[in-house]
Amino acid sequence: DQAVTFLEQALNAIEHTPESPERTAEAIDARFELRNALLPLGQVRLALEHLREAERLAEASGDVRRLGWASTSMTNCLVMVGDLGEAHRAGDRAARLADASADTALTIVSRTDLGVVNQERGETERAIVHFREALGRLRPEHGLERFGMSTPAAIYLRSLLAANLAERGDFAEAIAAGDEAVRMAEAAGLAFGLAAAWVRLGEVY
Repeated sequence: DQAVTFLEQALNAIEHTPESPERTAEAIDARFELRNALLPLGQVRLALEHLREAERLAEASGDVRRLGWASTSMTNCLVMVGDLGEAHRAGDRAARLADASADTALTIVSRTDLGVVNQERGETERAIVHFREALGRLRPEHGLERFGMSTPAAIYLRSLLAANLAERGDFAEAIAAGDEAVRMAEAAGLAFGLAAAWVRLGEVY
């Protein structure tokens, strides 16, 4: 709650400064931080409101990279509220913007979020394609980078891939991916990541 209060105060302060590209960028970034603070509180729809405004500001200012981040963040929230059609449109836009801006982190996150939309829509093959694309962008130097996600991308993506491979009957590959996710989470001592990996591996079995 305190984080939300302080971020709202920061946003109010930003909006009382002279207009400039820097002010617009700060206003967008503050809304991204508000989204991160609101989601753990279950205030998904309020987070969406801030993201829609961030999207509007980014589009008006021609900031392709921030527009992509606004779109992929909206994708995640729209899945949470069950609006899969709008989530797919936002996710597809984010993926295209990631390519246009050559932002590796945005590419990884947008493909992950779009894959989750496909998964929720029962589009297993498309989900697998997106999860593989995201995994393919990870480099050794990324290590256990989260890219804003609750679980390191390397672990989260392998768990998602395992569940979807199992859906189409590729059990040996699914178990291998799930086992790797568990191994990575155990080695890093990540309790939440390990629990999530076990859940997905349980689904596979």
